[in-house]
Amino acid sequence: MAERNYKEEYKKFHASAGAVAKRAKLNKINREKGTYGNGDNKDWSHQKDGGVILEDSSVNKGHKDNSPGDRRARGGKGDMFAKKGGKVKLKKKKRKKRKSTKGKKSPAWQRKEGKNPSGGLNKKGVASYRRANPGSKLKTAVTTKPSKLKKGSKAAKRRKSFCARMKGMKRRLTSAKTARDPNSRINKSLRKWNCKHGCTVILRKKPKD
Repeated sequence: MAERNYKEEYKKFHASAGAVAKRAKLNKINREKGTYGNGDNKDWSHQKDGGVILEDSSVNKGHKDNSPGDRRARGGKGDMFAKKGGKVKLKKKKRKKRKSTKGKKSPAWQRKEGKNPSGGLNKKGVASYRRANPGSKLKTAVTTKPSKLKKGSKAAKRRKSFCARMKGMKRRLTSAKTARDPNSRINKSLRKWNCKHGCTVILRKKPKD
């Protein structure tokens, strides 16, 4: 049996909303009575009838009644307790209902209908991705040959940026088998954008010992 962490249990209990509210109420009474922070080692303690009395701090903390803290200290189950009709009852936690995904389709960009057979996403896939990710500036591929692109144009810059990113992804995050497969999605995309390394794998040379 695992050893109980009393310090952690104490910390967790006193951080609960109920415990914080209780301390705040007693501190308010302390201020109103003019006994707050006077170093008399006395606490205002809640009683079963709803009233409060001033008693020694050690006595207040040593009560063996059926309070939430005492039940926890004795190994009682449950996280939060509430008094109802003079009895301590376990407060049931409401479970959140999970939203059903039955009958709902995943976005088009994740399905075949949103993917271009020659690589990348088609117009439907791009539109689907942008709906699912507001603020995205994703566009369809630049398929014009590099020789026909105007140097410094937006299309030329997009192609250069894409090729550089995908080259790094293929080198660092793609398995050797996928990188060698000419029909893998990454190789198809590289070819579609007219990037180099659309079919071959680039492996870094390991430094010699």
